[in-house]
Amino acid sequence: MNRRGQILILFIIFIPIFIALAAFAIDMGHSFYRSNKLNNLSRMVLKYGLEHIEEEDVRDKMIDLIYKNDKDIDSYKLIIEDNKIILNISKTIDSVFGKAIDFNFYYLSANYIGYIENDKIIIEKG
Repeated sequence: MNRRGQILILFIIFIPIFIALAAFAIDMGHSFYRSNKLNNLSRMVLKYGLEHIEEEDVRDKMIDLIYKNDKDIDSYKLIIEDNKIILNISKTIDSVFGKAIDFNFYYLSANYIGYIENDKIIIEKG
């Protein structure tokens, strides 16, 4: 029996599947990386805010710090009250390879609460 063409057919069928899986892995890795950067930014801004909570313009400085480190922030919510700061930052990032299947963007969000307890700064995911 002559089976020379079977491997070629399998190769043609599986190569697009492998390419799609690799593209999905790259896209997800990129979104996790950007999500991690957003979480780090939130914790950094909260730490700064808690260290300077007694200053009158701490809110404005925190907002400036957010936008100096990431200009693509879609929205934020910043509440400062009684040595406690609540910060929610959200943004959308474009999908790199998801556009091929009409998945154009990822929605990222970081929600943290920071407060001072026993002269120690505590930052929790909220």
